[in-house]
Amino acid sequence: MKSKLAAMAALGLSFNSLAGTNGAVTILDLGPATTLDVTGYSALNDHGELAGYTLDSLESDSRGGAAPHYSGHVTAFGNLGGDYAHANAVCESGEVIGYSYVTGNTGYHATIFRKNGPKDLGTLGGDDSIAYAINDAGRIAGLSTLAPGDSIFHAVIFSQHHAPIDLGTLGGSNSAAFGINRKNIAVGMSSLSGDSIYHAALFTAYASPLDLGTLGGNTAEAHAINEHGSIVGYSTLPNQEGTTHAAVFSPGRSPIDLGTLGGPSSQAVGINDKEIVVGFADTAQGQPHAALWRNFNGNWILTDINTMIDPASGWTIDFAYGINNRGVIEAMGRGADEIEHTLLLSFKTAPSSSGI
Repeated sequence: MKSKLAAMAALGLSFNSLAGTNGAVTILDLGPATTLDVTGYSALNDHGELAGYTLDSLESDSRGGAAPHYSGHVTAFGNLGGDYAHANAVCESGEVIGYSYVTGNTGYHATIFRKNGPKDLGTLGGDDSIAYAINDAGRIAGLSTLAPGDSIFHAVIFSQHHAPIDLGTLGGSNSAAFGINRKNIAVGMSSLSGDSIYHAALFTAYASPLDLGTLGGNTAEAHAINEHGSIVGYSTLPNQEGTTHAAVFSPGRSPIDLGTLGGPSSQAVGINDKEIVVGFADTAQGQPHAALWRNFNGNWILTDINTMIDPASGWTIDFAYGINNRGVIEAMGRGADEIEHTLLLSFKTAPSSSGI
């Protein structure tokens, strides 16, 4: 049986033996996604530490762990007694959070992974919880179910020393928090009354959630918030519930549609403090390409990250999941073997919001 282990790669980001050095962006290949998978969430800090999960091919569940190290190798962490764990984020101090299945695989709990072993962050009373993001103060955004056997979940702020805080909903049954900044402002999504419509939402610990709206469709999610309070995510469009567009959300204002590369869909997943946004956008041929947006005098400019790399490198960059304040991007891409690899992309010249 293959076990899934929470893992972190700690990298010096020296970028030796790079491909694509003739372009604006250089590429560091961390190997196939089975070695370190970062799919879905921004999990890269400013020191180049990257969180995700790795697959263990041993014929038994793996319950041991290893302390983080800084040699550029992947470090596997322990778990809460179940068969696998998943790391979703790492803060600037190197603390890694995510979730782990508990003994007997009867549920999974939000977890902080430490050198001396994982710590269970608990639930709101249900069987399951997940930690998605952590700020430098140690506040952690995520979700939890409310009662044993129940599938209803609420957005949560976890901490290491206090009980989880229920952040409530926009009137429906469910909510979740996917990002959090240093001001302890969390963002995510919530259902409205009736549970057929989900809007992007902003959460704080001691106030009701704020509705961030949609682009006219019935579903929107906010995935990340930076230290200036800029929020990005995606929304469906009017009468096009199968189509999503990347969006910028602001309390009290209509979301901004960030468009696509000519295809039907796009999503924004990460934003740094320089207001540079990353995610993916479909091309006119319907293929997802890693995408980067910059705000230039109030206009959001979309760039296909594949146009920034050396065409001779052989890589196609499909998804970008996060960007740190040094301009390093965590991404997934395919080389000649057509196998998804985890990649770190670095600009030769540090990018700004107004240009590269």
